[in-house]
Amino acid sequence: MDTCNAITHFCPDDLEQLLVLAREHYDSVGISGILLSKGDRFLHFLRGTPGAVDALEVGIGRDPRHADARVVFDELEFEHQFD
Repeated sequence: MDTCNAITHFCPDDLEQLLVLAREHYDSVGISGILLSKGDRFLHFLRGTPGAVDALEVGIGRDPRHADARVVFDELEFEHQFD
């Protein structure tokens, strides 16, 4: 799980476009997840191979559109609470 702040404001149309691009990229590298946002703050819950998730998190940290990007929880194994 990682968090970051957006440098620029996202209107609803911008956020929709971000989701379209993120889904395409996530699918191409075998990542699934949830992207939550409130204002210009984002929270990602990511699931995939450690290498793919780590690479995405590094990319987010280097992206100039993000500030204060950081991993707040990194767990390789977790127990599902539901199907």
